[in-house]
Amino acid sequence: MRSRTLSTVGICVAALATAFFLVRLLGAPWPHFPPSYPDSFSYLKVATRGPLQPGFYFDERPIGYPFLLWVVGRSSTLAVVAQTLIYVGSFWFLGWVVATVLKSRVVVAVALVFIAALAIEPRNATWNTVILSESLSTSLSVLSIATWLLAAGRPSKRTITWAWMATAAWILVRDTNVLPTVLVIVPAVLIFSFVFPAIDRTLRRRLVAGAVAITLVCGYVYMSQAVTHRTQYSVYNFTGMRVLPDPTVTKWFAGKGMPLDDALRGRTNHNAWDDGPNSFLAAPALAKYRTWARGAGGRWLLISMAALAPTWWTSLHHELPHILRDNEEGYDSYAVFNRFPHHFPPPFGEPRTPAALWAMLALTVAGLAYAATDRRRRVLAFATSVLFVSAIVDVWTSYVGDPMEVDRHLVGPLARLSVTAIFAVALGVDALVARLREPRPVEHTAPEPVAREEKVTVDA
Repeated sequence: MRSRTLSTVGICVAALATAFFLVRLLGAPWPHFPPSYPDSFSYLKVATRGPLQPGFYFDERPIGYPFLLWVVGRSSTLAVVAQTLIYVGSFWFLGWVVATVLKSRVVVAVALVFIAALAIEPRNATWNTVILSESLSTSLSVLSIATWLLAAGRPSKRTITWAWMATAAWILVRDTNVLPTVLVIVPAVLIFSFVFPAIDRTLRRRLVAGAVAITLVCGYVYMSQAVTHRTQYSVYNFTGMRVLPDPTVTKWFAGKGMPLDDALRGRTNHNAWDDGPNSFLAAPALAKYRTWARGAGGRWLLISMAALAPTWWTSLHHELPHILRDNEEGYDSYAVFNRFPHHFPPPFGEPRTPAALWAMLALTVAGLAYAATDRRRRVLAFATSVLFVSAIVDVWTSYVGDPMEVDRHLVGPLARLSVTAIFAVALGVDALVARLREPRPVEHTAPEPVAREEKVTVDA
């Protein structure tokens, strides 16, 4: 009874805190949230077609966010409300999953505080007020993590199906979400399905069927990119700002067919749109290069993420302090930062320095390693490890894939990394608490033998 009362009180407090969060986030500018960025109008343009027209599925944007805009009638105010509710709902669901799969109430309470701090941070929350895909991508990422944790902690055909559906929705919002899924999640699920000995046959079939279906979804996203040439802008930015300034990297790409001439060298340190008629997009002298960029260039960009990993790691290591410090206030059109704490004191919120990031990663590995020693938590530890590695791949591919607005592109991946880290550490501590609470076996010592009394005889 006491536990139920405490849970009820906790839910009421969380509901009041959520209401306060919504008022602070949306109250001041309500009801006006006009789109203010070029990408916002691009999403709205795709939404004018809607899913009832075939062209919608092969347009200049992935279909996830335009579909949401179409549902709300392309009203920016309703879009802000919808994506904010999805954001709040995703974190609430994550909190419920944490409370469901972990045993220690104290560990659950502390983990929920960390998750709430992450959700409240303006670095993440401010995107709910902007007509861009960052809010929906982050929300569906959190939802996908939560559903996979639930499937690992409470495996059933239903929970596995929901996990795959949430993953598919997340993939359809941003192109970059494909690689973490194809490179990490799908292979890990297939390995788990055929290697783990105790898995039920029906669950194995559901996992494998989902892996096949999600691979087809990823294939569709890749094909839609190829048809609409969506990746060309990233390739142009990548060439001008990362390839051409580095002679070694330039030589590597030239060896892969990149047409290197004076016209292309003249675009060094320029992005896709710089200089109007002389830009990557319009210069007549770059026609041959554009053909390469729209075809093999995109594939070699992806391959370079592994082949030139030391070079890209040096670049990321150099930029990491700025990336972690950046609050993205340049996108804060409605003064969200003025109504929330800019950042909670460590260890709450996302890491703000490289040292804090490495500490978080080390604690994550330690938590997962300890949880894996507990047979009852081994599947959860495996699932969390897969999500953790996929989040690292998400950070890597989002950074390397396009040098423009890197800080913005890393908002979702870093939030995803933090969520998995919080749960991994909580899972390890939960396993430790359970082990400490286990009753120790009582040692039964044998009683000392009683000396046999000697019979005394008395002579008459």
